[in-house]
Amino acid sequence: MSASNSGLTAKAERTMARYRMLPPGACVIAAFSGGADSMALLHVLAARKSELGLTIVAAHVNHGIRGGEARRDETFCRRVCEDLGIPLRVLDADVPALSAESGESLETCGRRVRYEFFRELAEEQREALPPGTPVKIATAHTASDAVETLIFHLVRGAGLNGLTGIPPVRDDIVRPLIDCTRTEVEDYCRDHGLSFVEDSTNEDPGYARNYIRNTILPELNAVNPAATQNLLRCMDLLRTDESCLSGLADELAEQARLDGEEAYDMALFRAADRAVSSRALLRILTAACGGIVPEARHIDAILALPAEGGQVQIPSGAYVTVSEDRLTCRYPDDPDDVPPFAVPLERPALPEPGTAADVFRISVPTGTLRLELRKNEGPLPAAVLENALDYDKILPSLTVRNRRPGDRFRPAGRGVNKAVKQLFTEQNVPVPERSRRLFLESGGTVVFLEGFGTADGFRPAADTGWILVCSVER
Repeated sequence: MSASNSGLTAKAERTMARYRMLPPGACVIAAFSGGADSMALLHVLAARKSELGLTIVAAHVNHGIRGGEARRDETFCRRVCEDLGIPLRVLDADVPALSAESGESLETCGRRVRYEFFRELAEEQREALPPGTPVKIATAHTASDAVETLIFHLVRGAGLNGLTGIPPVRDDIVRPLIDCTRTEVEDYCRDHGLSFVEDSTNEDPGYARNYIRNTILPELNAVNPAATQNLLRCMDLLRTDESCLSGLADELAEQARLDGEEAYDMALFRAADRAVSSRALLRILTAACGGIVPEARHIDAILALPAEGGQVQIPSGAYVTVSEDRLTCRYPDDPDDVPPFAVPLERPALPEPGTAADVFRISVPTGTLRLELRKNEGPLPAAVLENALDYDKILPSLTVRNRRPGDRFRPAGRGVNKAVKQLFTEQNVPVPERSRRLFLESGGTVVFLEGFGTADGFRPAADTGWILVCSVER
């Protein structure tokens, strides 16, 4: 074994031990694109499989961006996993379409889709394995990725938390290669005779991270050859500082809470150091608004409110009010004002021969569900397909309702089955709006969810005869 690959193995083992990433007997969902980073990660994990008693499941995502090249990568990953005796799960996603629908960039949307898939697999493993079995998601991020993230966040004006880069551990996500550079990874693959695939989009300067990787970092290394290691040390120091401030913020949030109330003593926030009070308010308001994060300018405006009273509206739509130094967070309409409702209906009957379409409307307390029954006469526009149901796949008895505790939904094309509450949080659906959203249920399964479209398994295929297009009118 050469010094280079020995160095990477030793670094990865030190990182895993330092952060207690992989407890003995753990199940690991290993993100596997087929590139050099993920190839090295899978190889390192496979080498420790017997020693730690690991269960490894590889996870590969085809983002629907690179056509034949992506299929080549998938075939490569299947072959590698077969050789290693590691099961592989694959998700086919249409990230360009999802990106257009959500308004996210391709990079942001692709990242969201990947992590949703990884967490779905982790949840499946938790249900299948003995209770208490640790389940981790391992990604192949390297020190080079962490430095690129630091620069990306720096030019966007991020605060201390954003400048800590990619954390080695976040919840159930672990990154064993986070202290290894991309050069070390490529050397490791070469020394072990490991082949890997190249993603052509990595050379596209239109992606911000590619520009940082291929242009900015080489210039920084020209200024100081140790730039990467120095930036890594900087992030480590910042991470320590951020951890300290976060702990103080948690203590302040707890101290400021008024007993038995959803209210806080504003005087304590004013008396605290701004670095601590701003973090405490951010935590409180994000939790109160279902994960929708206020911006720095909103936090500044709240801290500037006078003791006698004032109000600031934050991105979730909620109002933060200070009255006699008592801080509260309320929505203009209490979500409980919309009680649970459920309206049963029969599946619309097919039109008379010679009729191409028919429209039905079902009125409920928060709006009207419009159902258009039409023949499938060719390729559907994306906006129609997203909200269309295969008529033959739904039961004759249907229900239009609003949300219920424990609701889950499997959005078509995303390969995940998620809690509706989590979907609402991820898409920043305001809390008061959530009880107003319409659900169409068939046989106990939510087949259509307002704002998220058709459920997986119910979208029309090319040979579908009749389709039911859902929309909401208000």
